[in-house]
Amino acid sequence: MTIRTATGDLSDMRKLAALSLALTASAACESDGGPPPPEQKGPEVTGSQSDTSPPLRDIPPAKRQEEKRVHPVKPLPRPHPDAPDGGSNDKAP
Repeated sequence: MTIRTATGDLSDMRKLAALSLALTASAACESDGGPPPPEQKGPEVTGSQSDTSPPLRDIPPAKRQEEKRVHPVKPLPRPHPDAPDGGSNDKAP
């Protein structure tokens, strides 16, 4: 008994799958006898390229340049002292 699908017999599809698997396996096992591929190596590192700058605590801060600001500095908005705290749960259910 064979199951028919819209494209043909299911047994034909199994045969095709088995044939493609066999061809793939045989191609993977073949060897042309040539030289093996060259071994891949990582980059060769010689010497040390570590950072030799002084610690940040020893570097003096750079001078500020007030006239070169792109945007004006604005103060942060602060809540009014009499405003209720938005995060408090005074009204419990």
